[in-house]
Amino acid sequence: MAMADHFPLRERVRARMEYTGERFQTARRHLEIGSAFDPIVPDAGPSWDQVLLEEKFLSRLAYHVGAHSPAQFNNAAYGIRSVSPLTAGCALLLDERVLALVAAKILPRWTGKHLTGIPGLRYQADSRSRVILYQHARPASITLERAHGWIRYVNAAERRAREEAPLWNGPQWSHDKFEKHRSIPDEDEVRRWSTALRRIALWSQAHEIDFHTALPEIREMAGSRPDLLRPQRVRFPRFAGD
Repeated sequence: MAMADHFPLRERVRARMEYTGERFQTARRHLEIGSAFDPIVPDAGPSWDQVLLEEKFLSRLAYHVGAHSPAQFNNAAYGIRSVSPLTAGCALLLDERVLALVAAKILPRWTGKHLTGIPGLRYQADSRSRVILYQHARPASITLERAHGWIRYVNAAERRAREEAPLWNGPQWSHDKFEKHRSIPDEDEVRRWSTALRRIALWSQAHEIDFHTALPEIREMAGSRPDLLRPQRVRFPRFAGD
């Protein structure tokens, strides 16, 4: 019978909470879906578009929020109260002020001279106050949980920018036009943005942060349990005669 080097579920749940800011039951539910040998906070994938979307989301949010103390958002870095990362996507619980900012600044618009927001971004809202952000023709998504005021914020943002053309609910952009405005940043930097988003609670008690000015290095995102961020080993017992 195989023996494994793994940690008790409760220990893994508590460790995940330090990175994600999730409540105990939420973190436990996500860990129970996978294997005891999986990393407690998975990296984005398998699609590279998922990594890119997470990079674009947090980098634009960092640009618009700027230097701040997480205490401004009740100890939530960039107003992200918690993140629930899965391999193929992630769910965010945002402060209401940041939810309004996403509607006003992250959704794409055409000013007549340049594009603002994330190119190709769309949203789908459901009856449970959940909003799914996704990119047209890209296998990637970010879910906003308990986004109760979303439609109100989108409508308000649209009224404030009448001279700009909203691109999230109008005619689809052509593939060529989308590609023209699709930046190709450094791969290592993209992964760091995605990792920072998935471990955002590490900065919940920071005095001040400004990722737009200085994005943390991967080694700075290790947290207190780097051993649980890697797949755990499986050991097989030795038998006499081996």
